[in-house]
Amino acid sequence: GLASGLNRYVARYDAENEPELLKQIVATAGVIQIGVALITLIAGALVATNIEQVFHLEEPQLYRAAATIAVLFAAMLGARMLSWPARGVLTGRHLWSVNSSLSAYGDFLALGVAVTVLTVFDGGLVMLASAYLGATIVTESMRVFFARRAFKQPIYALQHARKAMARKLVMFGVKSNLLGMTQIMVMQTLRIVLVNAVSPATLAIYARPQALRRFAATFVSSYSALLTPTASSLQGLQREEEMRDFLLSSLRVTASLALPLSIGLALYGDIIIATWMGPEYVVPWLNAAVGAGGFLVTTHSAVVTIMMGLNQHGKLALRSLLITAIVFACGLAWGSYVGWSPVVAAIVAGVSLSIGCGAYYAWFACRTLHIGAVEYLLKVYTVPVSCNLAFAALLWTPMQLGLTLNFFDMLLWSAAGAVLLASLYWRLLLNAQTRQRVLRKIPGINKRRS
Repeated sequence: GLASGLNRYVARYDAENEPELLKQIVATAGVIQIGVALITLIAGALVATNIEQVFHLEEPQLYRAAATIAVLFAAMLGARMLSWPARGVLTGRHLWSVNSSLSAYGDFLALGVAVTVLTVFDGGLVMLASAYLGATIVTESMRVFFARRAFKQPIYALQHARKAMARKLVMFGVKSNLLGMTQIMVMQTLRIVLVNAVSPATLAIYARPQALRRFAATFVSSYSALLTPTASSLQGLQREEEMRDFLLSSLRVTASLALPLSIGLALYGDIIIATWMGPEYVVPWLNAAVGAGGFLVTTHSAVVTIMMGLNQHGKLALRSLLITAIVFACGLAWGSYVGWSPVVAAIVAGVSLSIGCGAYYAWFACRTLHIGAVEYLLKVYTVPVSCNLAFAALLWTPMQLGLTLNFFDMLLWSAAGAVLLASLYWRLLLNAQTRQRVLRKIPGINKRRS
């Protein structure tokens, strides 16, 4: 929550041309994260010194290695915590490409170092953890370096830290973390219910489509994460009409991304699960229920990040949690009445979250920004639904023809559907200016045109 809070305030104070407040908020975040990093190191040291009470290992000689690894991992996490304000500075100044490139560089560096340690030096777990810590320190040091170049002011400056700014950041972080409690409540409760009411094997069957849904939702949430600084900037400039257009266009994009993912999971999820885990993990209608239940939640991830940019996510989080809890309680009663199964659990989760984290999010955003229901429905869903009807029809064609698809066949039909959907989106979703901007990114296009 702290990084999202910092990038929100960086973007806003930049828009309002408040360099002093900007300096104070960044310095305060830096001081807070120094404390968090120290706490992380202390926690790692406590785990290491009490390793025999924390873990019960069959071979006593492994305790020393486990204690060393605990300290190294704590140092790695501490380094990330220490550099967290740099993420807020980079993303708050809309340098997402720099921040993402550094993260990708860090992943490749860690992988390369790990392979080298294991293959060339024949290292063990301690050496592997040491190499991972080194890669993390290099990556996060580069992140701080680039943030320092973008900010031109000290990030860790105690003299500029302010208690009022600390309260802002902490409260913002608490409200941000509340947003995740709703889905945690639903998913973890259903896990416990399935294990106790049916069996652990049933939970394993239910968990596989949910894992696919979360993986697919990552693409949409990665886009939604970009929206917080822009929303904060528009708020700072008091551009209310642009803010409404920004919300509607963002939701149109997230709906355009979420809908084909949900359709693909509903129609071809069984083939993916059968290839991944085996046919015994395939349950009829389970993937369809998971795909349909996740659509509204995934689409309205844009509402969450935009409301964070407006600092309106506290009310959203609390009310969403309450509404979801009421619907979920009714769902638990219904599930107990009809008997629990993976499909019943997916329906209960989908309905509860679609209402509490989908429909209510839409209502809250429209009420906050004074958007009518008809305007919301027409501007957000008309183009995505129209395009995806053709996409769904194409993916459904082999089933209508009675064909039995294997994984390779599924890939071919999915590729054909992706080409169709991309062409429809190109003509109907993207405006002329966006299409020109995309074409300029393709090497050789401008030369051929000239």
